[in-house]
Amino acid sequence: MRRTTTIAALCVALTGLAAPAAADARFRVQNKLFDVQVKGYQLTTWSHDHPSRGGCDSNRKGGGREVMRFTSKKVRLRGMWVGGFAPTFSGAKLGVVGKIPLRTRITRSGEMQNWGGQICSYGDGTGGQKEKPKDCGTKYSNALRTTLEYDPASKTSLGLGRDFGNPDDVFENCPAGPLMWPKAQVLSAKGKRLGRRMSYRRLFNGDQQHILRMGSVVDNTTFETPARTEVGWQVTITRVVKKKK
Repeated sequence: MRRTTTIAALCVALTGLAAPAAADARFRVQNKLFDVQVKGYQLTTWSHDHPSRGGCDSNRKGGGREVMRFTSKKVRLRGMWVGGFAPTFSGAKLGVVGKIPLRTRITRSGEMQNWGGQICSYGDGTGGQKEKPKDCGTKYSNALRTTLEYDPASKTSLGLGRDFGNPDDVFENCPAGPLMWPKAQVLSAKGKRLGRRMSYRRLFNGDQQHILRMGSVVDNTTFETPARTEVGWQVTITRVVKKKK
């Protein structure tokens, strides 16, 4: 009887010790640094055909295309993973937002013809009647910023955030269609966030480097404006390993 009582007491004691240990494992915090580099492209083509409906309304017909190519330098981010929750990424220095600046090369071409319709107004609104010269061609910008994020709707899908900022158009007078600068596409044709499956454990404790490739073709057609966007992204994530002394 005394032996049985001793074993039972020992089991109760071990159970009591195991509960806090399990809780500690769940809320264990991993804090690691990652070097992240992004590159990608976005190609949009569009056309427009609007027949006059009479009066001041004129016929409008045209189209164009735009190619954006994105590159970034390596940016060091701090990844924090609290067991049971999706990791978050911030700047390497605590309290700094983890933004990844993108160098963007934008090449745009387009034409739009207007004819017919009654002349109901004059000038260009600035007191002049001259049309601004077209400035289509290739331009560069450092205005876009992106982030590394796990998708809230698919917790093991790692990709880029949707907020790239909203800078002004780099072109003053070049016809544009939908989903062109400064809009960067990170959604699939079905509206889901682009990303690759990456478990938290694998990212923080698996291979040192991961290369995520993702892309999609999206129909952006709106009323009288058929349009198509093709996008591809590559995100290279390298876990920083401290050198042993």
